[in-house]
Amino acid sequence: MSPPKHRFRPKSITLSSVDEIEPIDVDESPPPCVIRGPRSPVEKAEVSRIFADFLTFNVPKLTAIIYAEFDKDYGPIVRYQVPEERQAISKETFNSFSALILPKEDLLNKMIKVIFKECKIIGHPIGLDCPIYTRGRHIFNMCFIVPKDSSADCMYEPLVQKLNEYLVDVEQECFFLTKKPEEVKSLMNRIFDEVNQKGECVIKVTDLTTMHLRLCPAYRGVEPPMVGLIYPPLPLLTYQEYSALIHKINTLYDEQRMVLQVSLYMVPMLIRKIRRDEYPRIIEKMDVLSQKIIPEIDGVRCVREIAIKVSIDADLVMRCIRNLIFYECVQLVPLLLYANTYVATEKLHPFYHDQTLIQECLDFVGLQGSGVTPKYSDVFRLYLSLRCGMTLRKWVEAYDPRSYGVDERRFIQFGMFHRFLRKLSVYPIAKNRVHCTGKLSRECDGTQSIEDLAVAHGIQPEILLELLTESNRFEFICK
Repeated sequence: MSPPKHRFRPKSITLSSVDEIEPIDVDESPPPCVIRGPRSPVEKAEVSRIFADFLTFNVPKLTAIIYAEFDKDYGPIVRYQVPEERQAISKETFNSFSALILPKEDLLNKMIKVIFKECKIIGHPIGLDCPIYTRGRHIFNMCFIVPKDSSADCMYEPLVQKLNEYLVDVEQECFFLTKKPEEVKSLMNRIFDEVNQKGECVIKVTDLTTMHLRLCPAYRGVEPPMVGLIYPPLPLLTYQEYSALIHKINTLYDEQRMVLQVSLYMVPMLIRKIRRDEYPRIIEKMDVLSQKIIPEIDGVRCVREIAIKVSIDADLVMRCIRNLIFYECVQLVPLLLYANTYVATEKLHPFYHDQTLIQECLDFVGLQGSGVTPKYSDVFRLYLSLRCGMTLRKWVEAYDPRSYGVDERRFIQFGMFHRFLRKLSVYPIAKNRVHCTGKLSRECDGTQSIEDLAVAHGIQPEILLELLTESNRFEFICK
């Protein structure tokens, strides 16, 4: 079985020799790119310190969550607070600033922040009008409490606003706040635990409402910058310590700079899986450009294909993708080439025991319309069968993954995304470089991959490889 042809090919190419290749307008020539997986907490902290002007700061942990409401008999009270074993706000303390947490009409539906002693209380008071309430209105406010000395508490503000807006929905659906006290306390406990542990939570509250809460970085609403190197203030260091620190800074700087570079031929993949039935609700709050682009991100289409699909200028699509990368919604992987070699890495071993990731893999790599459901044993065996010396084209012919219901394109991209696989690119070397006269031949010295050369000369990588092979003037290595 031969693999499917690439999706884009130039209409015609006329060459008298390999060295006469001139830049042409073609649709597929992926550049080298950085494959970026989720950063470790240590890496995030390091990058945060170095790129402090626009990357996320160290997020303060929640010390408590309180739910305050206006009681018909007692007036403003704290109805619930978590953790229950540690009372963050006493009755006497709350009485001293209750008029700010449950304010008059003018301050309803506005962000409120109260600094009191050793803590900051962040809230978004709501006034819900309905004849069923004794006073005709139910005033409530679910607040987050963080340490007073935190400088990044603003990251909780959109979370608090969104949470209270969700509470309006569930109260209107089933009087969740006023008639289900145990469920309210359970909800608060889950939010407290999951936001502190993971920075996000997804909680199904009713059949109609599922809460999606996620800490947004401090650069929320900021356009991704063209990264500039920022040196932190340095204490007295030895020469060796200074050299090591500068090397580390430069390494992180290079990584961040490359991450923000987007090419037409890179493939974006969503970091978090979104079910198709969730798209309308999730993207309705995004900007118009993102609403059109995100549904087309499938892990196979490159940026240019997405631009063609949605009929939007490619520069605008690249800018949108760059924003999504900056906000850690999307990750880039290289465009799949059948001429490349892909090999398994040591990260494949933990995958064997991760049931959640296994199911995600099976859902993603399945061949649509084949009628065959892929099995994990087959998928894992196929990953192990990828090895040096066998291009993807030869591997497809030898193992026929589609007979197992596996789409080899999505199979490879999933492995690259999770770093189960690494790519070995083809590097051409001119056999007789002494007598090379053409620019392309001189560049074929084993230091530039087919992808690099394709970008420089504006030609599709597979066509370039075919031309170089047919000329019989080049040798090829994979590395």
